[in-house]
Amino acid sequence: MITVSKVFSGILKFIGWIFHLIFISFIWGIIGYFASDIFKAFKRRREPLEVALLTVALGWLCLSSVPALASQNLVRVSGSDRFTTSVAISMTQFPTNKSASAVVLASGRNFPDALAGVSLAAVVDGPLLLSEPGDLTADTRTELQRVLPTGATVYVLGGDAALSATVENAVSTLGYTVHRIASATRYGTATGIAAEVDRARDGQKDRAYLVSGASFADALSIAPRAAQDSEVLLLNPKGHVATEVNVYLDNTQQISHITIIGGTAVISDGVIVELNARGITVDRIAGADRYQTGKLVADLSVTADMPEGIGLANGENYPDALSAGSLLASLKFPLLLAKQNNVGCLASGSFLYDQREVIDTGFVFGGTAAISTSTENYAEKLIDGTRQPGDCDTHDVDLGNDGIDKDCSDFGTRGKAQAYFEQDGGSITRNVDDLDADHDGLACEWLPE
Repeated sequence: MITVSKVFSGILKFIGWIFHLIFISFIWGIIGYFASDIFKAFKRRREPLEVALLTVALGWLCLSSVPALASQNLVRVSGSDRFTTSVAISMTQFPTNKSASAVVLASGRNFPDALAGVSLAAVVDGPLLLSEPGDLTADTRTELQRVLPTGATVYVLGGDAALSATVENAVSTLGYTVHRIASATRYGTATGIAAEVDRARDGQKDRAYLVSGASFADALSIAPRAAQDSEVLLLNPKGHVATEVNVYLDNTQQISHITIIGGTAVISDGVIVELNARGITVDRIAGADRYQTGKLVADLSVTADMPEGIGLANGENYPDALSAGSLLASLKFPLLLAKQNNVGCLASGSFLYDQREVIDTGFVFGGTAAISTSTENYAEKLIDGTRQPGDCDTHDVDLGNDGIDKDCSDFGTRGKAQAYFEQDGGSITRNVDDLDADHDGLACEWLPE
């Protein structure tokens, strides 16, 4: 598995500066060799002050011609689409062939199963890969054969609508043992995954996290933290404790504390009342928006074992961050959320700047359609301390035919968002109102169908 060492990073930077100084010394040696005759010629015609100024100018020119050692804190991990990005993340976490103990496979077209599966991937020591629902995606197939020894287990998450029998048969044909975890609802699939986590870690823990099963942002933020601690992530509707969650709690009899991630707009206080009635203590982590909630989750790492790195992903769409959870959990890195063209005005930017003394490295997940180059560079400068938070999104949003700026929260379903998107002039080449985060012509893909 990949490891990132602050000591190793410091050694590399030190070696870089040594070579930097050697190069400067070499340049000055050449200047010194020729300088005597040059300055004698000048002295015959110039006053001493003019010669001194010339020397300073020449020295400045020499030094400025040698570039300073650039900070390379962030590494972008991306592919051409969500599936190849999950492959790139797997290759980053498991660079050695056949080094994973298992693989967790989830649909790349919806988020609930994959988010719940992050803890399972961490516990079984494997990557979380994504596939098309109808057939095993070619790049995923290739990575599966690279990273996993024949005969090992592939956990297939969700029912046939998530990953079809064709996908399962393709995995089995490759020589792997298939273990499908599925239920009639996303809440049941999540509790089934939680039960498998309990078995894989040979025992239950007394803590769990509860997130909305209808939206992805809060779950993205907490998934690496839950996986890092081998704790389960349960999905729940807004207004009451799901029947499947109650059954899981009845069966485990171990959960005494639950942390809800997100505000009352996604998980109501009524859920807390129901859990308290079971004798379970509950706390809530919630910010003013998904970015501040993510920052508050990242703050947990500050009060515990401060990480030396972070992950940065788009908070308006889910695919790139789904597979990132297992990698980040293995490194004990928190995940921060940003917009494609904005990190400086978000709570994530404040975290990067506030923790700049301890953050040495990190990952940007997805291509420039998810996190732009300018946003990546801004994040770099926040970590370096050469810029401060506060600069906001400067790109122009295409407001479409009606001139109104809408966002995904204005629509209840994916279908309504897509209908508006197309009616307002949106297409694969025109991202109206920034509703199409990954530029595939599909608006608000995280919304329920």
